[in-house]
Amino acid sequence: MNGGPPMSESTEERVKFSQSKGLKSLPRMSNPGHKHKYEICNEKFAKDNNEFQSACDRAGVKPTTRQASKFRNKKGRAYLEGRH
Repeated sequence: MNGGPPMSESTEERVKFSQSKGLKSLPRMSNPGHKHKYEICNEKFAKDNNEFQSACDRAGVKPTTRQASKFRNKKGRAYLEGRH
């Protein structure tokens, strides 16, 4: 395509697929052996975790997915101010 090194067959398939859909970048390949950092996503954590919701109330912030991510990474206002 670009005159660079030859692409593998799977890469060529991904390029064709992305071009047929009008995408500017290649779709991500799945990695079955990859371990995720958390068992549940931040959206579900924000809705279901009572400790996190209480911390948000005490810190005066909304229990958003962004705040949930920060809380789980031991950062953000909910974690720093709301846990006590």
